[in-house]
Amino acid sequence: MAYISKEEVKVIRNEIKKAFPAKDGWKFSVVTRNYSEVDVAIVQAPKEYGFEGHESINQYHIESNYNEKQAEMLSKVYAIMSKEHWDESDSMTDYFHCAYYMSMSIGKWDKDCKAV
Repeated sequence: MAYISKEEVKVIRNEIKKAFPAKDGWKFSVVTRNYSEVDVAIVQAPKEYGFEGHESINQYHIESNYNEKQAEMLSKVYAIMSKEHWDESDSMTDYFHCAYYMSMSIGKWDKDCKAV
């Protein structure tokens, strides 16, 4: 059963803050949902990255959907999120078992990402 504790989310939050400091113009929302998912949203980003508005990020297609600079940044965030993630699922036997779910977005559903 997928599970992530608040302490584990706090570690992810701190690592993202260390990699992308607020003094450089970054602001993130890193929260847990139902103790089974970690959700990372880019709330504020430097203008040169071109992140504005709101959109969900498909972590499996980062390289093909974003420019090189954006893809490098998003891949780094995904690497931080998935550091402790494991997946023992087997679709052939309809067996699903992973550490926790992950979602990423630019902005939030009720608040667009701001470029500074």
